[in-house]
Amino acid sequence: MAAMSRMTAVLGLLALVGACGGSSGVSGTAGAISVVAGENFWGSIALQLGGSKANVQSVVTDPNADPHEYESSANDARAFAEARLVILNGAGYDDWGKKLLAANQASGRRVLILADLLGKKAGDNAFRPTVFPFLLGKARRINERTVLPAPVQ
Repeated sequence: MAAMSRMTAVLGLLALVGACGGSSGVSGTAGAISVVAGENFWGSIALQLGGSKANVQSVVTDPNADPHEYESSANDARAFAEARLVILNGAGYDDWGKKLLAANQASGRRVLILADLLGKKAGDNAFRPTVFPFLLGKARRINERTVLPAPVQ
């Protein structure tokens, strides 16, 4: 039962991407929310949900790269600092992202760490690619039926 409520929380927060409005901190579509995803698979989901309402930047885009060993750049730090929504995998997968968030705290930024929401810890097999279509479908249905609050301005 706890796993189901965690999954519902994850889906609701993913749907947030599609329901958010507000101004972007990164250049792009006017009025779109700036979203930074630690990895391209989360960025892809955010882009599909957000559409024209989201300017999505993924940090680790090479499918052969190991996010555990990724070293962030000044451009990554700037993107995190300007983002209104940051999506990280968590569970030790992208700790560099947590360091970037800690270095530049912002009150209006929302942070979604999926492993935390699912109760996963470092070393757990938190996510498998086969779950993405399921997550995307559920998040779209939630997004279609839910009006979520806009991010804090």
